[in-house]
Amino acid sequence: MTDHLKLWISFELIFSYFGLACASLLLMLRVVAIWKRNKVSLALATTVWIINVAFLIQGRSPLHWTRDLICACFGVRGRADPFRMDS
Repeated sequence: MTDHLKLWISFELIFSYFGLACASLLLMLRVVAIWKRNKVSLALATTVWIINVAFLIQGRSPLHWTRDLICACFGVRGRADPFRMDS
């Protein structure tokens, strides 16, 4: 895969998560407006939004799976590729 393609895919993923964060922000602002800027509702909605954005960022971080870790998770021993179907 070329570097340009990796960059394009990364930007698509980042912008999709940015869109989700903005949609959540609009919902948060709507809740705060309905509750007439009550401090408790503002604090709760802001906290929930920050946690949501944190999970979006954490979900975007790369998880490096090694073959040994995959074999350990699925309980596969002695096979070179645990996803091969011809066993």
